[in-house]
Amino acid sequence: MGMTDTAPQDSEPTAAQDARRWRVRVVHSPDTSLVGRWFELDNGLTLGRKASGPLGAIDDRRLSGTHATIDVVVDRVQRALTLEARDRGSRNGMFVDGVRVERAALSPSQVLRVGDTFIVVDRVASVTRSELFDDATELRGDSSVFLDACRHAKTGAVAGLRVLLLGESGVGKELFAQAVHHWHMRSGPFVPVNTASLGQDLAELLGSADTGTVFFDEVAELARGIQPKLLRVLETCEVTPVGSTTGTKLDLYIVSATNAHLPSEVTAGTFRRDLYARIAEVIVHLPPLRERRADLIELFQYFAGPDVALTASFVDAALTYAWPYNIRELRLVARRLAGVTTLQRHHLDEIVAEHATKTAPTVGAQTAVVVTPRTTSKNGKRKPPVPSPAELESALRAHSGNVARCASQFGRDPRQIYRWIERWHIDLASIR
Repeated sequence: MGMTDTAPQDSEPTAAQDARRWRVRVVHSPDTSLVGRWFELDNGLTLGRKASGPLGAIDDRRLSGTHATIDVVVDRVQRALTLEARDRGSRNGMFVDGVRVERAALSPSQVLRVGDTFIVVDRVASVTRSELFDDATELRGDSSVFLDACRHAKTGAVAGLRVLLLGESGVGKELFAQAVHHWHMRSGPFVPVNTASLGQDLAELLGSADTGTVFFDEVAELARGIQPKLLRVLETCEVTPVGSTTGTKLDLYIVSATNAHLPSEVTAGTFRRDLYARIAEVIVHLPPLRERRADLIELFQYFAGPDVALTASFVDAALTYAWPYNIRELRLVARRLAGVTTLQRHHLDEIVAEHATKTAPTVGAQTAVVVTPRTTSKNGKRKPPVPSPAELESALRAHSGNVARCASQFGRDPRQIYRWIERWHIDLASIR
């Protein structure tokens, strides 16, 4: 355990400095004293029933005495300090994102399983939850990508800038918009608007939201004929009711959201460039659930209720599933399983299979990856396989071009993946 390779030069961060930007969270374990806790990494971790260090000896009967380590590694190619997990000859193996490996580079939101203990890798967030929320908020989560998005949105809201929320379907854009409304300290109501059905009653609608916040969900669907009217309201801060010739001043705050790429809509002429500039003074990208695996089990337990027991098999299935419909799907699964007191893998598998024929979003959907079985070297020790060019390209596409995750998939160093990419002329830029 610790830092491997030689120390970086003075111009680079030291191992301890850079490693503190990494942390891990125990999201499930038979050792309940660890569940939900975060551990910042100084020089790495040792995992096992007889381990010492921040986690200490883990009370998990499926662990070996020294089961695995998480090391801080100097990557000379990328000039950065990375994390690497290694199986230390354990009896039951080490798994990264559901795949058994002996050695793997780790990236944020990847899941490391040792025994029945599940650990999610993350970066240290730039802000703490207590700095953002009071106890009344319904937004839940502690992952760095979630908290960083919240910090960005709060900064814009406090400054009075109009916030545009970007995110896939089901990430919780309306709930997030309510938080922005709260951060802006509006005295009036929060008024969500179904943009696709918005007609000529814009003045009446906006008038009812005076001193409050209007939330335009799926703003990309705003009819072309309504766009100049909304633009005028944003420019003049007044509306003219139907039948009147006199404008009425309004104190409105606007929050918008979409899962569309608005610059493309602007280029296509379906969305006004000047309106886009007005509603997108601050752009906040809301992370999909697959990038928030450190929050996933906690969120599911919140939806399912504290009395529902989650087995290791269910947790494994939940953490390796893509969740293409994000938090909305997570909440639906919890509701579908209401009444089941102990959840197993097959409970989730059955619901996923039931909806398998439905069209899922292409963004973030899992792609089947063919993994060559691990081979054995001359001395009898297992070694990672060498994938075919097609297998490597398939894996890269499944991981959206993330080389670190692809390296983890095959139990290889990321530098080897880059060498194969160059050797086999794989266009990594087009995959990303």
